[in-house]
Amino acid sequence: MIKRKDLFKPTFQKLDQLGYDYRLSKTHITDPGYRTLNANLKGQAQAKVTFRLGGCSWKMEAARKDAGQMPQEVKSGIFSGIFTVVINTILTALLLNYLEQGRRLAKAVDTDYLTSVMSRQAFDRDVSKYLEKHKGEPSVGALIDIDDFKYINDLYGHDAGYAALKTFAKVLEDNFGQLGKVCRNGGDEFAVFLKRMTMTEGRAIFKKLFRQKLTFSYQGKDYPYTISLGFEGASREELLNKADTALYAVKMTGKGTMAAYHPDMVKEGRAQQGFNLRDLAVNLPGAFFIYPADDGKILFANRELLRITGCSSMEVFIEFIGRKVKGLLAPEDYAEAVESCDQQVGDSDDAVGHMVKNPYFGEIYYVILSPKPEQK
Repeated sequence: MIKRKDLFKPTFQKLDQLGYDYRLSKTHITDPGYRTLNANLKGQAQAKVTFRLGGCSWKMEAARKDAGQMPQEVKSGIFSGIFTVVINTILTALLLNYLEQGRRLAKAVDTDYLTSVMSRQAFDRDVSKYLEKHKGEPSVGALIDIDDFKYINDLYGHDAGYAALKTFAKVLEDNFGQLGKVCRNGGDEFAVFLKRMTMTEGRAIFKKLFRQKLTFSYQGKDYPYTISLGFEGASREELLNKADTALYAVKMTGKGTMAAYHPDMVKEGRAQQGFNLRDLAVNLPGAFFIYPADDGKILFANRELLRITGCSSMEVFIEFIGRKVKGLLAPEDYAEAVESCDQQVGDSDDAVGHMVKNPYFGEIYYVILSPKPEQK
């Protein structure tokens, strides 16, 4: 913890200036014999002082460079001063080290280990103190998360997800750090607190965030992503609770946007959001599949499509059609189906297709197979 040579360097320099050679030795907790730590004294010492510190014995020896004998009172005065300097130096170094370790520990507790923004604990503490001290002043709080963050982890791996979180944390710090406080709330969710800010002012500032092109870099490639944001102005408890409700209302109405809290927003939106969307797709009452426009490889097929094709599992289904959507459609219908999908929304005799742009997959076709009502 202490660099010994640096610690005693001022003492050694002072002795050298006064014309003395020196030798500093100490014992070890497990070894009573003295070991030299630093010295330019080769012969016998003319004076020495010993002391105990840290469970060890220390010994400082000195002799004049001209080998002359110093008076006893001079020896006593010099080494009394040396002893005081050494002890004060050690105690000062230990105290500074203790304070530094405490500062580092406090910073570690108050900082999110991954993104380097505030931890939720520090955010709650500082915001509560601020609101208590500035009662009546307007302020705005927001909860923000990355849309479809699970896609990033599933498609590119958790390292890519970490890159996205770190990048977005910096975006938030750059946008709001001077205006208030930013913390990572957990997972891909972040909290923002804006001081002395009305709801109207807050909305304008948040809009600037949505006008930015958001991307993160991973393995030399940039990937776009979108965010959702809910915000409210009130006490800390109301602020975050209502912002949370607003955020989930946004998530239920399309993501990629923001909304201020309104009493009509109900928390049941969280229950709806938490419902497993894969279960919804798998159990739709119609045959449904998804494939990218560039290669036509089917990414997803629901249970009804497997039943229609007589396949017991997705693996069997992929083997049956050869992975690509072309293997699912009759040759004579394929050209018409593709043309229909190219029109984004269209219908053939037995299909309805819709093309959307996905930030992770590119152009994606969603197709429902269902019998078209007979014309009367």
